[in-house]
Amino acid sequence: MRTKKIATVIDVARAASCSSHVVRTLADRNLIDCTRDYNNWRRFPNLQKSASQARQILEEDHTQIWSDALNQEEASQRSGS
Repeated sequence: MRTKKIATVIDVARAASCSSHVVRTLADRNLIDCTRDYNNWRRFPNLQKSASQARQILEEDHTQIWSDALNQEEASQRSGS
């Protein structure tokens, strides 16, 4: 018996035509449907829904989301994390 494939970050990124970094950021901000498995890896139960959500967000102008993400990334690089 085959089990249903749970999508990964890469699967969603390919379906949404964006980078895996974008998908991780959106998932971590709870903007797209995502769960975590026992390894704490991001899993997407519904690939089409998650990809559609990501595409919709990318099509809209969400500059605040990205500027916040960049500020956090810069801060973590300065602190050496």
